[in-house]
Amino acid sequence: KEELIKELGKETWKEGIRIEQSEKVDSELIRLEEIRSTSQKESEEMDSKIEMFNDQLIESSKKYEELIKEQDAEIKPYREKMTEAKEKENLIELDLIQKQKDIEEVEKSLEAVEKEAKEIEENPKLSADENKTKEKDVREKIKNLENEKEKIQKKLQDLREEKPEIEEEIKKFHRRINECDRTVKKIEKENKEQRRKFQKDIKECEKNKVKAQKKIKEIEMQKEPLFENLGRIIDEFRVEDKKLSILYSRIDRANISIQEIEKNIQNL
Repeated sequence: KEELIKELGKETWKEGIRIEQSEKVDSELIRLEEIRSTSQKESEEMDSKIEMFNDQLIESSKKYEELIKEQDAEIKPYREKMTEAKEKENLIELDLIQKQKDIEEVEKSLEAVEKEAKEIEENPKLSADENKTKEKDVREKIKNLENEKEKIQKKLQDLREEKPEIEEEIKKFHRRINECDRTVKKIEKENKEQRRKFQKDIKECEKNKVKAQKKIKEIEMQKEPLFENLGRIIDEFRVEDKKLSILYSRIDRANISIQEIEKNIQNL
């Protein structure tokens, strides 16, 4: 019966039925409805703000992702060129070492040939013709070795001159890459700060929404006993209304059932 009374009060309020006897209850319900309406609007406003901040967060993240992609695209050829330059530098370094070894080998060969020339010169067993022939061969060997040494030294000098150019090129690429890296870090920092700001705003809105929802629940709980009071008043005065008539009938049946049960209890 209490549930039916409360339902009667809710239906009365929903249909906008007002009587003089329920004026006090109506005033309190109007006051609570105004608070609820304000809280509901605040909750909806927070939903709109949360959606707006989420959209802005997505757009902001996309913008920074595009900026980073642009930097990556710009830096890529420099990285490739620097890799090629470093490989070239390594090859030059290996070539320098090899050329130095080649010179050492030629110098050893020259020492051996010069020693051979001295031995020929000091050999008393050789005839003048033999001596002349051997000296000619030795001089030819020395000439060839000296020419070979000169060529290697020339190549060595070229490599030594080329190496600083490659090193400077690598430094130039490295500086450009560092500039791009610094730009990327700056972009990432800005993105992080913007993300933190939007997340803070979203969190604040969610907190306010929870407060508004909590207030709405509190209002709904406060309205329950008022609906019951309104239902009792309307049940007492039986305001004529088609929709309320069904509830009146159910309340009457509940009253009859209560009376029958009480009568049965008394007869026990």
